[in-house]
Amino acid sequence: MTSLAFLPLGLPATHPFWTDAPQPWTQVKAWSGEPFPKDHHWDDGVRAKDLF
Repeated sequence: MTSLAFLPLGLPATHPFWTDAPQPWTQVKAWSGEPFPKDHHWDDGVRAKDLF
């Protein structure tokens, strides 16, 4: 059932997504001290004060 989630990608069986060696995911990189791309901060102009 889990593999059905990838069907909409429409990638052929020879695509690098399927054939390349597995890569460590972001959490593994972060906790091991490896560099990884960061999410960008989006400022929508809303300011909230901390309650604590």
